[in-house]
Amino acid sequence: MSNLKKLGTATVAVAMSVALASSVAGEAAAYTRSQYPAPVMKYVKHPAGFADSTEVRNVGGRLVCNIPTATATSTNGAKAVVRKELQPLIQELMRRTEAKGYRLRAADTGGFNCRFIKRNGVQVPSLGPSNHAYGRAVDLNWQSNPQSSVFKSNIPPAVVKMWMDHGFYWGGHYA
Repeated sequence: MSNLKKLGTATVAVAMSVALASSVAGEAAAYTRSQYPAPVMKYVKHPAGFADSTEVRNVGGRLVCNIPTATATSTNGAKAVVRKELQPLIQELMRRTEAKGYRLRAADTGGFNCRFIKRNGVQVPSLGPSNHAYGRAVDLNWQSNPQSSVFKSNIPPAVVKMWMDHGFYWGGHYA
C-alpha cells in the first residue's frame, strides 16, 4: 500500500500548535474553539496499515518503542522526528505552514516520544501509549498552545484545516 494511500485510510493524530505571525511585533491572535473546523473523521487509536502491536509494547509498565523514524524539517529549521513513511508529508505540511506566514519554533516543535498518554502533564500508563510513541503525532509550538483542561490556542484555523485536509486529527479536538 502506498504511503499516501495508507495515510488517507489512517486516522493520524497530530497535536498542532503554530504561533501566529502578527503585524504587531510579539502579538499573536487567540482563537476560540468555535473558530476551528469540526473533526472530519472519527479518531481511531490504531489506524489500519500500521504494526502498532509489534512496534510499541508495554513491558512491565515501561514502553518499548521500535518505530522506523525520519526527521521532518521546516523551512525555518524546526524539526520533528516522525514515522519514516509519514516524513515527506509532514515535512511538506511544516513548510506550507511556514509559507503561510506561521513561524515554527525549533525549541518547541517535535514528534516521536516513546511515552504514555499524559493527563494534567503526568504520564498515565493505564491510558496506554501516546500517539507520539507511534511516531504519528506532531506538536508545533507547544509552549504557545499547551495541552490543558482549559482551551488555549493561537494556531490559525486555516492551518488546522490544511493539516486535517491531509488526514491529520487535530489535538485541539481532544480537549
